[in-house]
Amino acid sequence: MTEHSPLFEQFKKDLEKEKSGHKTLEFSDLKRKDNESWKDLIKHTLSKEKSDIHLGYGLHLMYEDNLASGSDHFDKYDGPFIPFPPSILENLAIAKEWDISLTDIIDRAAKMRRLVDIKQLGYLTFPEKDQTERYGKDWGIEKFPHDRFDHSFLTSVMNLSVLRISQAEGLINCSDKDILKSFIASTIHDSATVAGGDATKKISPEKLDEEKLVSTIMQNQEMQAVFRKNNLTKEDENDIQDIIFNQGPFGKLLDMVDKMSYTARDTQQVATSLKRGLYLTPEGKEILSIIDEDPNIYDILFDLRLDDKKGLYCTNPDKLNNVLKIRALMHNFIYLNPYSQMAEAAVIHPVLKKLMDSGDSKLSVENLLSQSDNYFEKTLCEALGDKEMYPDAIKSIRKTIKEKDVQVDIFPDYSSAETAIAELENQGRFICNVVNKTKGFKTSTDTLVEVNNKLIPFKEMYPDKDKEIQEIANRVKTVRVYHSKKPIV
Repeated sequence: MTEHSPLFEQFKKDLEKEKSGHKTLEFSDLKRKDNESWKDLIKHTLSKEKSDIHLGYGLHLMYEDNLASGSDHFDKYDGPFIPFPPSILENLAIAKEWDISLTDIIDRAAKMRRLVDIKQLGYLTFPEKDQTERYGKDWGIEKFPHDRFDHSFLTSVMNLSVLRISQAEGLINCSDKDILKSFIASTIHDSATVAGGDATKKISPEKLDEEKLVSTIMQNQEMQAVFRKNNLTKEDENDIQDIIFNQGPFGKLLDMVDKMSYTARDTQQVATSLKRGLYLTPEGKEILSIIDEDPNIYDILFDLRLDDKKGLYCTNPDKLNNVLKIRALMHNFIYLNPYSQMAEAAVIHPVLKKLMDSGDSKLSVENLLSQSDNYFEKTLCEALGDKEMYPDAIKSIRKTIKEKDVQVDIFPDYSSAETAIAELENQGRFICNVVNKTKGFKTSTDTLVEVNNKLIPFKEMYPDKDKEIQEIANRVKTVRVYHSKKPIV
């Protein structure tokens, strides 16, 4: 029998000590003192008591040192271990290995791991003052690394946290089945995201929207088995789908935490570059300023409440103001920035639309629902005549933008854009795409806030702050005309 070294034997002893000293508390077992905030209680439990917190269904808020110790990687949880965005929370851990959790089962039944290879921001890029020059230097397009999988489970844990807090305060009197349906809806709400994410969906939103396609996921054999095992009827399935469609009180909660979840993760990603002094456009500087002033901005999940009588509201108006403002700035900085959208709007959309209109089976709903970004990028490279460049689709997009001299002109309204389009065509330019964003986006300033035990819409309670947010939102209300020297396809 082979003898182990003393160092190895000591490692085994240390590992056993860490495992035996590890604590996990159920959320319902947390003891809150009078006037103690949920944020302070949870922070104390994680950092002072060094205990993980089980929210339910296998979702755990995890103390950082427990992850660093290594014991939990191999013995306590299945994983994955997802870092939390700007907040007192550090990590989310999924599932106990010896007690296969519902989260783990849904993860496999809804094929959630496919979302690891679908990037949350698709092919949006950081903005630059001179975007054309940037593309010309061949370094301008890079995919943001975070994915739809992380987003899905962050949304799930935010949703469940609000429900647990609201339950503990006696605000909602709902059954375990109601909580279960809300949990399932929040977990699988993006499970039907097609390969290529929003870059593909925008070509045919009615056909490829993940919320409308989620019924396909819900009807697969594995998910049907989940429903049967948990005594969920067809009516319950319809309730889950209604929540995903943002209907009813649970649907409104999902809509709110969904927006906060993706903005939180996106903010986390851009902050790293902003802090290095990169991409400091006016919006970028404002985002960095808010993050510096409020580094735990997404602790707002402890300030949301769902009430049977009052509905969904926020108990911290100042925190809500920061979240709504940073979300509006992110729409300017990334989401609806005409330069950030150039790869998608000027190259990807024309190419994929032509394939889809031709009935090419590569872009059938069935294929897009079973594949990830790798499949999408291979299809794109082939369509651009750069098959040999796969898997570097980014290189193919860069090459197309540079060689075909893709540019974008921005106009305040559609009539101005139409006049410009005629002039561009007279000059021999080709119109790649026209994107009309004059309707803008919903700022969510109608969210209810609690002030002196009264609920008032944020925009009515703080008209000056609402005006500031609306002014930021109005900056994106333009028409963008993407054009090139040669046809894209």
